[in-house]
Amino acid sequence: MTSLVAPLGPSFRAPDVSAALESLAADSEIEREAVFTRPDVAAAILDLSGYTADRALHRLRLPQTLVWRW
Repeated sequence: MTSLVAPLGPSFRAPDVSAALESLAADSEIEREAVFTRPDVAAAILDLSGYTADRALHRLRLPQTLVWRW
């Protein structure tokens, strides 16, 4: 996925943001403990929420209805 500000180039980023991006890029997904949702799970969540492709996904909010108790 390409960032919306990527075409502007690194000179438009704050120095601390550039440093953080360089650090993340140097680490593997395992080293930075990245977690990804499987596409079929994401599709099921979107289906259950009533999302359709004609809506702007980045403008929607899902309320947190579950409270985890440890």
